[in-house]
Amino acid sequence: MAQPTQPDSSQQPQVVYVQAPPEKKPFWKKKWFIVLAVIIVLIIAVQATGDGSKKSDPTADSGTSAGAESAANGDSKKPEPGSKDGSGDPQSTTTYNGIKKGDVAVNAGESITAKGVTITSTPLEAGDSTFKQTACTTVTIQNSSGKEIDFNLLELSMLLPSGTIDNSSLFGSDNMLSAGKLIDGGSTTGDVCFEADIAAGGQFVVIYEPLSFFSQHREAWVNNF
Repeated sequence: MAQPTQPDSSQQPQVVYVQAPPEKKPFWKKKWFIVLAVIIVLIIAVQATGDGSKKSDPTADSGTSAGAESAANGDSKKPEPGSKDGSGDPQSTTTYNGIKKGDVAVNAGESITAKGVTITSTPLEAGDSTFKQTACTTVTIQNSSGKEIDFNLLELSMLLPSGTIDNSSLFGSDNMLSAGKLIDGGSTTGDVCFEADIAAGGQFVVIYEPLSFFSQHREAWVNNF
């Protein structure tokens, strides 16, 4: 008769370690929830800013009403030569040979107002001819731009009937326009002369071209003899 077998005491029972499942984060700590919350906050902030900017301006409303009333009463005025129209740019009242796109041309003696600065050039007259024949114009600059501006004799030139453009001369008058700065509300007047004989006849155009890099147009005063 077989004897029952005894378990081998040399063998140790095997222990199996089971890894505990990872602890789940609350949904408000998850990345997708944080990103969504940030987006919602930004949308609310943008809407709040937009609502604030849409509030009506009483002065603007009153200005609109006044403008409408003025138009209804027939008080609207036509723009003066060289003044601004609805586009905000000065307008030409004449033209000349060699005019470029963006130039503003008026007849000699008229004024041109651009960005609050009004410039007037009188009709050309014969200047002092001690050294050479000269033609001079009296230029007046009025500054109502709200800021200080520069002015310079070198900003003025003249287009001759021959088609050449000459710079201003240092001769021809004892009251030459100089160079300097002009505060808001200030004005200056002086003569600008050129080596030219207007007695020969033809078209002479005084051209103002600011030295500023940001200038987009020239201003011109046309003299026909």
